[in-house]
Amino acid sequence: MTRNICCVLVVILAVVILSMGGCGGGSKEPGRYYADELDFSIKFPEGWEIQVENYGYTVSAYSPLDSDDDMLYETISVSVENLMVSVDLDEYFDAVNRTSQSQLAYFELESAETVTIGDIRAKRAVFSYVNQGETVRSVGYCIVKGRRAYLITCISDDYSYDNYAQEFASAAESFRAM
Repeated sequence: MTRNICCVLVVILAVVILSMGGCGGGSKEPGRYYADELDFSIKFPEGWEIQVENYGYTVSAYSPLDSDDDMLYETISVSVENLMVSVDLDEYFDAVNRTSQSQLAYFELESAETVTIGDIRAKRAVFSYVNQGETVRSVGYCIVKGRRAYLITCISDDYSYDNYAQEFASAAESFRAM
């Protein structure tokens, strides 16, 4: 009888261990970039080259060039800032906007609005500036969760922006802060 109880316990233990294999962190979605140490994930467009930069605090995806004449890789970047104190989203957005105005030539904020990404309130801004004589048009998203701020920046030249706007929006809307 003791042997039967041991066998039953072994079978139960095996079933429990096998069923727990799917528990915990959960499975990761294919095609999604995970920065577990920075508590976020994002789905970049398929075929874009991903590079981790700035000691891991920035991850960027670069588009393939459209043609031999294409001079700019469209870029989607996520930058992460660890905040010393809690900051309101609107305060953070205003600070980013002031910094952009002071550091980017001919900076122009075209529009700004509050949106929701996942279940988090975010600020979305469309802006342009001049870099090496070329007008660059971008859309940026500011997200603050706890003491961490995320800045998603999508960059294109002025002429190609409309062609990439949907890919930019899809990537930004796929962002998840954990």
